[in-house]
Amino acid sequence: MTNLFTVDGRNIEARILGNGTTTVLFFHGFGSSSEALPSSGELLRQLDLQFVCPNRPGVGSSSLFKRYTPATVAADAKAILSQLQVRQCVVAGWSSGGLFAQAYSQAYPETVTALHLLNSAIPFANRDALTVLPDRWKAITFLNHYCPFVTKCLFRQVGRLAEKDPAALLKQSIRSMTEADKKEAGEKSVSALLLEATRQGFAQRGAGVYYEARALGRAKIDYTKITCPVHIWTGEQDNVWPPATAGYLLKKLPQSHLHIFRHSGHLLFLKEWEKIVTAFAAAPAC
Repeated sequence: MTNLFTVDGRNIEARILGNGTTTVLFFHGFGSSSEALPSSGELLRQLDLQFVCPNRPGVGSSSLFKRYTPATVAADAKAILSQLQVRQCVVAGWSSGGLFAQAYSQAYPETVTALHLLNSAIPFANRDALTVLPDRWKAITFLNHYCPFVTKCLFRQVGRLAEKDPAALLKQSIRSMTEADKKEAGEKSVSALLLEATRQGFAQRGAGVYYEARALGRAKIDYTKITCPVHIWTGEQDNVWPPATAGYLLKKLPQSHLHIFRHSGHLLFLKEWEKIVTAFAAAPAC
């Protein structure tokens, strides 16, 4: 079920799955949307879970907001949970969504029972993160800072392709994946999820992705403010946020536990979905 929430006069689209007593606040990845999550109705019923997954500004039907930051996304998510009368939740995020999950956990630690970071991004603006920040993200950050017009045009072009032929855009993306991810993306059910998530991720001609890239470039995290148990999930074959970035998070979050999968890549959260969701429902202690 997809709902529209109003926060500060803006529309925020959020997908809600299940109606269990434990809520999971889930942040989707870059160039993606809440549609990347499997429905998993029976599994959520068995585990007594409810997922709340907001689409960030410019994604799907969420209003574009040019000045957004990880902190404003966290505040929007908190407002949605308040409207749903949810006081505490498990927080999770995949890829760039992991950075927004960290921002939420930093801002509202009293509401977070556990944090799960799935192939997670690290904070671009934390100086000590630069040594492990992947080159592609360094390049995007550099261009956004010094040549924002170039990246804006680039994402507009990609957005036009997504609008015209999202399957072609997805096919281009799959070509750059590792073999483990290509195999996972080739599964019919996974391919359908990724296709719809891509279409929604670039729904507003790539503007949402452009402004997200800008927001990521300004992201800072104070890890001393994240006090809950943390689980870090990574695949050895991830070439987007490789294991070195998981190592950075493990060092910064001494209360964390690392789950590393030898034969998985960036799409680990889909390949191991049942195992990860079962962990969401478990007791929060590592």
